[in-house]
Amino acid sequence: MNKHESIVITGKSGSGESPLVDLLLKILDPDNGDILIDRQNVKQ
Repeated sequence: MNKHESIVITGKSGSGESPLVDLLLKILDPDNGDILIDRQNVKQ
């Protein structure tokens, strides 16, 4: 993603869209494993 770009995350109700966004925004921490964007850990 570039600055000022938007993405859309869709799915059936209850399929995990909100937790995914919360993980990406660092509102939640993953129970295990890492979340990488362009090979960069979002925790850093």
